[in-house]
Amino acid sequence: MKSTLIGIVVGFLLLGIAILWSIDFQFDRFAWFFDLKALLIVLGGIVCTTFIAYPHNKVLGAFRSYMKALSRNEISLENYIQEIETLSAGTMEEESRINPDGADEIGEAFLRDGLRMVINKHPVDEVQRSMTERIDHTYRNDISEAKVIRNMAKISPAFGVLGTLIGLVMMMRSLDSNNPELMTSLGTGMGMALLSVFYGVLLSNFLFTPVAVKIENRATQRVVLMNVIMEGIILLINDVPTEIIRDKLQVFLPLR
Repeated sequence: MKSTLIGIVVGFLLLGIAILWSIDFQFDRFAWFFDLKALLIVLGGIVCTTFIAYPHNKVLGAFRSYMKALSRNEISLENYIQEIETLSAGTMEEESRINPDGADEIGEAFLRDGLRMVINKHPVDEVQRSMTERIDHTYRNDISEAKVIRNMAKISPAFGVLGTLIGLVMMMRSLDSNNPELMTSLGTGMGMALLSVFYGVLLSNFLFTPVAVKIENRATQRVVLMNVIMEGIILLINDVPTEIIRDKLQVFLPLR
């Protein structure tokens, strides 16, 4: 979350400074870089195309993942390993006590379901098969949501170009020597043409692509986490001593 917040704040700050520098810090001219019509063309095209390309539930899921990606903390494998060790040494419970700072909602649900299977004494083969299938399903779902965001990043510049063409049409239509507002019309058309490309590139490379990468990284981290949980659940079913459980699960931690 900290890196995301730093990236957004610093990125917009530097962009704003660059724009103000380019206009000699004349703040009244800052409004030149805002054009609602150009923004609506780009955003409208992105939303329309995305809903045409994907089912509405997939699009809504991608937007939810987008918002969560901006606020989620890094997954802490250590917290889950410690919880499994605690469960192996004490009374088995279905409720986990993972530190919220390093928790993952899917991981916690996965752990609860695994503990339920331990308590209900499911066979090891059945537990491993069921949990492996769920890991695969979760990863495919996370990656498919990241692909929606990546597609939005891909099409954003295209609709920026569309706005450029509309702006050029406005300019051509206003080329009339008898038009008293000729220069105003040309300036409006050119401004919308250029700002459409600006918005398309900005949305693609600043708001969509980085978040898609973040969702993909989160999906990879979640796969590792769920494998840790599955391995821990299997060890619990087999009544492996706590010290051995700790040694076996520590191999999933990254080298420092």
